[in-house]
Amino acid sequence: MKADIFFVVSTVSVVVVSVLIIVAILYLIGILRDARKLSSRVREEGEEIVNDVGNIRKKTITGLSRIINSFIKKSSKKTKHEKSN
Repeated sequence: MKADIFFVVSTVSVVVVSVLIIVAILYLIGILRDARKLSSRVREEGEEIVNDVGNIRKKTITGLSRIINSFIKKSSKKTKHEKSN
């Protein structure tokens, strides 16, 4: 009699633990899917940020070179004008 009770309790315990493990695995799979989606989104956004920074760098360098060239042209005109006087 005691052996039968032990086997019934053991069987119920194994079934309950198995169901809990299956539920935990299903939640874990959902979390991993979300993490994969999130990491791909972060990768895409990171590439966009790199492209944006590259564009800003190009525009800044172009703007600075224009400003420097305008100062160089102005200073060379003043120098030529001062030499002619």
